Amino acid sequence: MLDLQGTRVKILLNEVFDLFNLRYLGLRYTDLEILQEIVGRLRNLEVLDAAHSKLTYLPNRVVELKKLRYLYAFPTSDHKLEVYVGSRRPLVYNAWQDCGLFSPLSRLQSFCMKLEL
Repeated sequence: MLDLQGTRVKILLNEVFDLFNLRYLGLRYTDLEILQEIVGRLRNLEVLDAAHSKLTYLPNRVVELKKLRYLYAFPTSDHKLEVYVGSRRPLVYNAWQDCGLFSPLSRLQSFCMKLEL
């Protein structure tokens, strides 16, 4: 478990992605702006909580997180989050399961995001 909630971290050190047995990565209420593509190395990650962070997109390699069960990704009120997972077309909230972008994430039980309309 690595919980960085409320910290001012803007980018994760590469050493974080060497934690192969990491199951929970808490980035809620952080200043994190970029989640590197090497996040796909966290093969045992079950929870990725980036709610209320400053992320503007999720990296394509998030689909490599086969054990991911919970994904929380919505921005702080002054940032917008665009989700382009596995392709360059935006993810539509109500159709995320049907669009095939998350099909490799067969264990995903909860996906929560906020859309700005």
